[in-house]
Amino acid sequence: MTAVANQRPGLFAGVIGQVPVTDMLRYQHFTGGHMWADEYGSADQMGVKYLLDYSPYHTVKKSKYPAMLIMTADHDDRVVPLHTYKYVAELQYKTSQAQNTNPIMMRIEKDGGHSGGAGLDSHIQEEADVYAFMAKIANAEVKSVEK
Repeated sequence: MTAVANQRPGLFAGVIGQVPVTDMLRYQHFTGGHMWADEYGSADQMGVKYLLDYSPYHTVKKSKYPAMLIMTADHDDRVVPLHTYKYVAELQYKTSQAQNTNPIMMRIEKDGGHSGGAGLDSHIQEEADVYAFMAKIANAEVKSVEK
């Protein structure tokens, strides 16, 4: 979603990126990233130009972006949190220059890993945050339901 949002930000009211790989030039140097080289290509194999064409971190534009919620976990050993940290920082910097008024937010699961792991309460809170984000960008109305 992060690569698509960078390429066509006007298509979306909001974007949710869950533990995205965003730095395509360096992903293979962290934790298990080297295992994805056959799928994504690496700077060593493909060359830098190929990866720069779609690398989310490297293709953020000084432009208006949709509301964005980018999610990670602080103990993720598959997609290290630095992908989210760097991407959100770059988005916030470049969109502020473009006077973007849509929120660019990051959600960090404390004591969580790639597949959660912080317990049921934490999972419920994460889902509630995602649904609240979607409702806000969709201007959803809360209505009471009669029994």
